[in-house]
Amino acid sequence: MKRVVACACCVLVVILTGCKRGPVLKQDDEQIQIVEVQVTTHKRFKGTVNMAEAVRYQTQNAAYRFSQEGSEKILKVLLRILKISDAGTAFMWSGSSSIRVTARLVDKKTGKIEKKYKARARVFRLAGVVGAVWVIAEGVSHVRDEKRLARLLSNRLMTRIYGQEYGARVKDRVPTREVKPIYPMSWEDAGKKFQCEQIEAEIKEPPQEVNASEYQPFTPQELPAYCSKYLKSGS
Repeated sequence: MKRVVACACCVLVVILTGCKRGPVLKQDDEQIQIVEVQVTTHKRFKGTVNMAEAVRYQTQNAAYRFSQEGSEKILKVLLRILKISDAGTAFMWSGSSSIRVTARLVDKKTGKIEKKYKARARVFRLAGVVGAVWVIAEGVSHVRDEKRLARLLSNRLMTRIYGQEYGARVKDRVPTREVKPIYPMSWEDAGKKFQCEQIEAEIKEPPQEVNASEYQPFTPQELPAYCSKYLKSGS
């Protein structure tokens, strides 16, 4: 019986050790560098029109900080799920905002997919009354948390690829290259456009009432006059 337990422990150690992911600094004894970041969004992803570009430029600059030598790779990122907190969701569920993505590391020369990753970034806040008060006091907005998540995600992706130990060594490195964001519109306009789209969606398809006897009938907001600038239906 003791031998069985001992063997089981050995197997567990082997499995856990095998799950540890080391840095992908070298492949076939060749150092790598990410020279291009491509970002797309899932059809169900709900964010501003600026979010993909925010992730692209933050991730590319993080990649330059991690490595600017070696065989050239392309990182293709798919934004899948975005959850931004507000006072209501903080009170009922969670005050945290988060983003989930998948990514593929592709060799630029051959086009071959070499690695696949999943990554998540989170702005943590408490839930309940404390969380709701925190959200209000902090002045949390969709735009503000998108910017924070893009920055956090860029570092999370790099540590997934290169490893945490290497990331700690280069955290203060100043890269010789840097990209600037090319946003479709200003963040102010992006925030207003997103808000208008959310209101329009609720008008067209009101959320289902859980229990009519306990909840007041849903009354959608009216579209602000400025929404005509951002919505196709208002143009």
